[in-house]
Amino acid sequence: MAFVTQTRLQWWSDCAAKLTVAVQQIIEFAKLLPGFMKLQQDDQIMLLKGGAFEVAVIRMSSLYDLNMDTVLYGNVYVPTAFFCSDDAVEQQFVLNIFTLVRELASMFLTETEVGLYSALVLMCPERAGIRNQLEIREMHDLFYDCLANEIRTSHPNDPTILQRLTSCMSTLQDLAAQHVSVLSKFKKLALVELPALYKELFSVDG
Repeated sequence: MAFVTQTRLQWWSDCAAKLTVAVQQIIEFAKLLPGFMKLQQDDQIMLLKGGAFEVAVIRMSSLYDLNMDTVLYGNVYVPTAFFCSDDAVEQQFVLNIFTLVRELASMFLTETEVGLYSALVLMCPERAGIRNQLEIREMHDLFYDCLANEIRTSHPNDPTILQRLTSCMSTLQDLAAQHVSVLSKFKKLALVELPALYKELFSVDG
């Protein structure tokens, strides 16, 4: 398969391009959230800068096949083992991502639940640089209540799901921080041009 022969630089470039497409979709998703477009533009930007990667990981869980341990990458399902790096820190980052993806996939969330959870994660009032924390917290709490109600209806026999999802939120934040760290390190070692939106959101110097 062509994936096996990808170099580290090609992997970064390809993943960055695909993540950028996902981020563009996440931006459109955010615009549809009740109240988002009424927020100050600076707060909108900070919410997206802080939450876009986390929401992308949530979306990845919907593209993951739990039985085959594969993920939809472009137009083909690829074994997670193909996502590897000769850099130990990068490799651990990849392993951490798929550990969380498997956890999320194992909950078998509905499309509505994935959307509500994505909204909940995105509308985090503790994001760095947020000015109107009160208004964003009200939105955050609303999405939490909606998600809780949806889960009670869809998963009446599993009372652990909401607690597991809440626990995953701190892991998502850790992964986002790891992403910025490994990307910053990679940029110092390799001359590669990354998409402008990708660099803007994840604070990577051109």
